[in-house]
Amino acid sequence: MHKPELRELIAFAEAARQLNFTRAAAALGVSLPSFSQTLRGLEEKLGVRLLTRTTRSVSLTAAGEELLTNIGPILSGLDSVLDGLNKFRSATGGKLRILGSRTATTVLIAPAGSTGQRNTF
Repeated sequence: MHKPELRELIAFAEAARQLNFTRAAAALGVSLPSFSQTLRGLEEKLGVRLLTRTTRSVSLTAAGEELLTNIGPILSGLDSVLDGLNKFRSATGGKLRILGSRTATTVLIAPAGSTGQRNTF
């Protein structure tokens, strides 16, 4: 058995949630043939059938239900972790270096340092 890729597990979870390939592919922003091929590849890697497909419906097999039960919380946790990184996008940080003459730093910048922050001249 080969290890599945994260994108395959995400595709499977979306298919299980939607129970419709067209809607699941649209939700993930991929083409229907690509989505279907991804799921087929996942099933081949795992060596089990995860979804039962008919012309009108999609349903989970027992193996699919087992996989969804186990990866659902993992994928939700991953979403939470990635959402937690948003705070770093808007936060500014790091050192600001300003080059200037000693006179300019004394007259212009030193007064700004009176806020209690450390200045290095």
